[in-house]
Amino acid sequence: DNGASAVTTAPTIDSTKTKVSFNITLSKPGDSYEFSVDAVNKGTIDAMLSGFSATSLTADQQKYLTYTVTYGDGATISTKDYLKKGTSETIRVRVRFRDDLTATDLPSSAETLNLTATFVYVQADSTAKDRSTPSILCKRADSSTGTSGKLTLADKFYCDVNGDGT
Repeated sequence: DNGASAVTTAPTIDSTKTKVSFNITLSKPGDSYEFSVDAVNKGTIDAMLSGFSATSLTADQQKYLTYTVTYGDGATISTKDYLKKGTSETIRVRVRFRDDLTATDLPSSAETLNLTATFVYVQADSTAKDRSTPSILCKRADSSTGTSGKLTLADKFYCDVNGDGT
């Protein structure tokens, strides 16, 4: 909390331990609220994320607010993400009142947001994706051409556009 917001309901985790909820009021551009929560696999089998959802902001709210739920390192949360037994992942939740606004984007009054993020894990199978092994998104097609670190107009690349390693 940057000291400029009002937390009407602090983050709470439901009884199924899959959903975190909170209520927040941000009053002016630059205000923000952020917290972290850990997804923990205390079980005896590896798990993978089968479902993830977060409250959607309305079109009007998106003009002046951002709401993100990411891993602690800022990486995107995706279904099939692997959570090995006995490990945990830090989840970062952030709501921010944008500061790049025009007067027409500002709301007429502060509103309390009721926000949630839900994570559903199942037993991992062969389709689980390990976040600890970074994948190369694009690489130069022929590394023997050109100068290392310098790109030229004719350089060609192979890119993994859907994250499947191909």
